[in-house]
Amino acid sequence: MKNYCILCKDVDVKEIRDTGTIMGKNILKIPLSEKGVGTASHWFCFLTSTEDGYNQLIKSRKDQIESGKYIIEESDERSFLEKWNLKRI
Repeated sequence: MKNYCILCKDVDVKEIRDTGTIMGKNILKIPLSEKGVGTASHWFCFLTSTEDGYNQLIKSRKDQIESGKYIIEESDERSFLEKWNLKRI
């Protein structure tokens, strides 16, 4: 199994959730900001999947990943949020 984190900016979250897939509607539900208070600047989720599931997700989100609207990295939650200087609200 593979642990990975997904992140997007607040301005892109609706587009990403509205992709029409079941998973698209159920991801990025955790609001984040630099200080951990106030309005969300980013949205986040942490998932565990098989290697095949991970590869399918990457393939299905290729355009969004390449445009920079969608970030996905293999990581634990704490390290990922520290890297991006974000905190849960």
